[in-house]
Amino acid sequence: MLTTAFTTKVGICLAGASLFGSFAQAQQDSMTHKMESMSKELSQGIQTSRVATIYGTISVITPALIQSGDRISGNVIMDPKGENEAKRARNLAALQGMAVTVLGMKVSNKSPSFTMVVPRNAANVVIDDSEIGLAVFAANSLPVEDNQPSFTVSCTGRTPLAIPGKFDGDSFNTKCSVGGQGSIVLAESPRLLALWVPSGLTGPQTVQVNDAGTPSDGKVNIIKLDLTTPKTNLLRGEKTFITTTVTGLQGLNASQFPIRISLVNESPENVNLAGGNTHETILQHSDVNPSGEFQSATLITATAPGSFSVSCLVTYGNNGNGIWWNNDDDRPIPMNGMDTIADLDDFSIRRLMDTLRDLRYRKMWDFVQDQKSQDWLNKKIRLVKAALRQRGVTVEDKAIDTLDE
Repeated sequence: MLTTAFTTKVGICLAGASLFGSFAQAQQDSMTHKMESMSKELSQGIQTSRVATIYGTISVITPALIQSGDRISGNVIMDPKGENEAKRARNLAALQGMAVTVLGMKVSNKSPSFTMVVPRNAANVVIDDSEIGLAVFAANSLPVEDNQPSFTVSCTGRTPLAIPGKFDGDSFNTKCSVGGQGSIVLAESPRLLALWVPSGLTGPQTVQVNDAGTPSDGKVNIIKLDLTTPKTNLLRGEKTFITTTVTGLQGLNASQFPIRISLVNESPENVNLAGGNTHETILQHSDVNPSGEFQSATLITATAPGSFSVSCLVTYGNNGNGIWWNNDDDRPIPMNGMDTIADLDDFSIRRLMDTLRDLRYRKMWDFVQDQKSQDWLNKKIRLVKAALRQRGVTVEDKAIDTLDE
């Protein structure tokens, strides 16, 4: 029997939803240590360093791309466990008793926001006794942002709204609102601002930012991505449909398309998706109904016992902020199965360059997960660069190419 539950995760230029499940009831792990796990997630312009303990979770949010000398701001978020307020209060006190250090600076657990100048040497987050590395580039190695904030498409759900632009990195003098509602600054650097999108907003909205007395505003479309299924229990060999629904697209014009929707079977050993483990839809303006919604259904078949995960990713953007193609000549090459330079012989230099740009973008924003990891992206970037150099095309090496290697 297959039991499913689903969560959503959507964001600027990148939106995603995941559908998870298991054939058997999960066994409760015995907690013999204070620390249960630690993890690092790079997504939507921010990096989240997370430690799960028997008391709950501590997450440290910092900007993703930082260099020595940057002034940056971030947040420490405490999420205590507990079935009632009394237990949560006790666990919160235990979490607040754990030391948190970010890039060598001790951060107060009771005051979630912090600002600092990135030092030359320290490159880690320490939560209690757990150390998680941060990517810190050398001074002056990242591009300087001279542009005003860029507002395009945003999100609803658990993923922040990332706004590229020129900022001072100090969130304490930054005030923001989305759709007229005040918004929390999660992280800020000289090249990006990450906001928490207030709940309940979809469709066209106005974002207002005042950074150290410099105001700016813009229009965004807040989109929502959902995965649903009519049957949450499947026997081996039984079939059902997963429905992908994207809402909040009203008001966008034809020049702001296409939008890429990628459905990925993260557990091909346990379930089959009709049409293959990955398939992609290029959504055009004409595919959106008058209410700003697009919907599609995909057949799924249970094949073996065990957990499963199906994820859906929506990439939006033009003018270099997400999707750069308007026809097949501009579309990045699907890199599944591309393992040698010879595999790329039939593609033009133009498509190879577009593919390299796409891979770098996906690596920067952690577009792929699980099977297509950062290591997968590193290998594909090296392969495309090698194919271009074989054709005599000079390819500039960038710091993002070797991040986390």
